[in-house]
Amino acid sequence: DPPRVRLGLFGVQSKRNADHGMGFDLRYTADQNVDMRIRLEHCLLSENRKSGIYLDADAIGDYSVSHCVFERNTGDSALKISGDATGALIHVRECRVSPQQGYSLYYRGAGLVNILGGNLASTGPDGNSILNESRGTVSVTQLLAADSGSATNPSLMHWEKRSEEHTSELQSRQY
Repeated sequence: DPPRVRLGLFGVQSKRNADHGMGFDLRYTADQNVDMRIRLEHCLLSENRKSGIYLDADAIGDYSVSHCVFERNTGDSALKISGDATGALIHVRECRVSPQQGYSLYYRGAGLVNILGGNLASTGPDGNSILNESRGTVSVTQLLAADSGSATNPSLMHWEKRSEEHTSELQSRQY
């Protein structure tokens, strides 16, 4: 079995830092075969001088930012993601980003970012809430965004059919 690294931060408040609210710089080589998973859930990132969260995914892994709130951060984006690992899978689920923080999400990586739900109300100078300057892919499903350009931006893939399948699957489950 490969070594396993698990990091979970739940309900953390990170306010008024001179840098990012939270910063993760993850590095290891593919031949090291590490099973990396990071979960950030129900966190409040507020009034930080840079991004609320900065994730540098230079390592293959599964990363999740869920149900987090970003307020009054003053960097170029509320959530900034970069990294060279093509095997990085980053989930952004049901996050709320208030206006005036630069881009809601700024991506400069090689992996896959999947945005599911949420409200990304903060926009960059071009009026878009998401900036994708990467060779990776950003998929967007059921998102409230401040810009209308996200729906037509060719750098973003929309998986509406997948969303419909997921919704049908959830509705068919009996609890």
